[in-house]
Amino acid sequence: MTQYQSDKIKIISFLSIILVLYIHSSFHNYPHEIQGMLFNHYLQVTISQCLGQCAVPMFFAISGYLFFLGVKGVDDVWKKMNKRVWTILMPFLIAAWFLPLFYIVIENIPVAAIFMNGGGFTEQFTWKNWANIVEAVYIEAPYSPSPWGFHLWFMQDLIIIIIISPLLFYLRKALFLNKLAGVMILLFVSALSLSFIPLRSICWFMLGDSR
Repeated sequence: MTQYQSDKIKIISFLSIILVLYIHSSFHNYPHEIQGMLFNHYLQVTISQCLGQCAVPMFFAISGYLFFLGVKGVDDVWKKMNKRVWTILMPFLIAAWFLPLFYIVIENIPVAAIFMNGGGFTEQFTWKNWANIVEAVYIEAPYSPSPWGFHLWFMQDLIIIIIISPLLFYLRKALFLNKLAGVMILLFVSALSLSFIPLRSICWFMLGDSR
C-alpha cells in the first residue's frame, strides 16, 4: 500500500467516525422535543439517517480491502486470519465484559447505586452459573434478543466474516470475473436478511475488494 492510499483510508475512516457519531446523536422526536426547530430536525435526519448510513458499510469495505490486500492464495488468507485473532477476536472477547462489569461496580457503590433502576447485573452474576453468564455476554442476554455486548456487533460480524474468509476468497474470484456483474450481485444480496449470517456485512466486506 502506498502512502497516498494509506492517507485516503485514514481520511475516509475519520469522516465515517464523525458520521457514526451523528447517527447515535439523532434521537430527537419531532415535534415533541424540538418544537419550532423544524430545520434542525431535517438537518439531523439528513446527516444521521441519510448521509450517515454510508459510514458502517464503508468500514466493512475498508476491512475487506485491507484483508485481501496482498493475498495471492489461500495460504495468505490463513496468515491474515491468524493476525486477526489478536487484533479483532481477543479485543472483542475482553471488551464484551466491560459493560456488565461497569454496571456491577456502579450497583455496588452506595452513592451511585441510587441512580440505578435495580441491581440487575449483580443479581444475575450472583445466581447464574458461568455458562449462562458467558452466553449472556456473547450470545443472548436474559429477557433480550441481544447479548450484553450488543454494542460490539460490528466486531462480532467481522469475526464471522474472518472465520468464513477462506470461502470468501474463492467466492470473490468467481464473482469478480465480471466486476460489474459481481458488484450488482453483492448489492442485491446485501438487501436480503438471514438470521446469524450477516449478509449485508459480508457483501460490503467483499465490495471493498472489488478493485
